[in-house]
Amino acid sequence: MMHWERWMIETLQRGGRFIFLAEGLPDHAAQFSGTKRLSCKDLVSGQCSTLPQDMVFVFESQLNSLKSVDAILQGQRVLIGVKTPHWIEAGWVDVTIPELTSSQWQEAYDQAAKSPQKSLSDFRSSTGQPCLFLDRDDVVVKNVPYNNDPQKVVLTPGVAELINKAHAKGWWVALVTNQSGLGRAKITWEEYQRVHQQMLKLLAAQEAWIDECVWASHIEDAPHAAGDFFAGLRKPRPGMFQQVDEKLKVDRARSVMIGDSASDVIAAYHAGVGNVYLLRTERSALESEKLQKVSNLLPGISFKFLEKLEHAL
Repeated sequence: MMHWERWMIETLQRGGRFIFLAEGLPDHAAQFSGTKRLSCKDLVSGQCSTLPQDMVFVFESQLNSLKSVDAILQGQRVLIGVKTPHWIEAGWVDVTIPELTSSQWQEAYDQAAKSPQKSLSDFRSSTGQPCLFLDRDDVVVKNVPYNNDPQKVVLTPGVAELINKAHAKGWWVALVTNQSGLGRAKITWEEYQRVHQQMLKLLAAQEAWIDECVWASHIEDAPHAAGDFFAGLRKPRPGMFQQVDEKLKVDRARSVMIGDSASDVIAAYHAGVGNVYLLRTERSALESEKLQKVSNLLPGISFKFLEKLEHAL
């Protein structure tokens, strides 16, 4: 079995696709089974995109097309019809093969499709390390509604020490924060970026860092396009936790979530986080009441009140 044929099996096992560029595609390749054709125009405009787990096939006749999307094309690349080093003028390719006929493709595709859809071995630990999940407002920084001013960013007392303690234990640290201000058009992406970077700068001054940051801009009836995206990320949905886990492979059962709202607790519950804390704020009584109202719908949901951040670990 050739290298690229093994990649085809792995691509399907990882949920990837077999991508061909539409421009300049040879007629015989347009009939290949199980493929998706994407135009370079749509890739450049953002109308479509490729994923890291995809496998992209490019023919010699398409080198100019490859050059136009080299900077944005994700996935493993197979160059067909050229025997060259991996680096060519049109961009980087991972493997080259001399030809790809219809019969060769069909044989390789059938072999990949029939392979057991088992989980692939991974270089990471099968169980992973725990993660300290943190909400942002009133947990990492003092809450300033729809803050667009970096000068108003103030760290919550004890948060840098808590993050350093987690890292000293070998844990990951991740930020999972609803940011409806983006979807409501209360703040711009550039303003959010400046505020976010100021938070990281203040943490770095205390030798603390966050390994992964995920935000959810979705909001119902959003007045801005940013609010229409990825409803599954917004807490109380568990999407942000799942996204962190997909990248870092954390041990969620041993992990800790610290939030200040009922949605934080419910999202952590749905994500299978084993230890959940509700940081005491002026809203704690209201948030606790919300949780009591839904507790009968969420069997086994539990949390503890946290008086000070440093007491969590």
